[in-house]
Amino acid sequence: MSVFYTLVGQDPTPAGMIDKSLVPHASDFLIKGSGGADKFINSNLDQGLKDKGIKAVIVTGTSAQGAVGGTSNGAAQRGYKVVVPVDGMSAKTPTTSNTRPGTSTRAAPPPWSTTRRSRAAI
Repeated sequence: MSVFYTLVGQDPTPAGMIDKSLVPHASDFLIKGSGGADKFINSNLDQGLKDKGIKAVIVTGTSAQGAVGGTSNGAAQRGYKVVVPVDGMSAKTPTTSNTRPGTSTRAAPPPWSTTRRSRAAI
């Protein structure tokens, strides 16, 4: 399995990651050049996936409304099979699948996602 990373924030380096257990390994692919929600635009992502013969991607992340949605859309437009695990992303404003008083809430998958349990990133 290949893992592709985009590092963002005030210190967009592996050393600047909050959770050190998620630091990229030497064999992982760092996406370079992307600056918006669709990590394919102006980056090395598409070529990196093609070089490894990858035809399907699992997109996870901390911005369901941004990078997860944008990159999923970008992957689909480029012909990749796309999977977005509902439990593999977060969002600034969660939507709820059950809004009855006294019930638990869980973020609902965006309408464009294919949900399957998985841990992998692109």
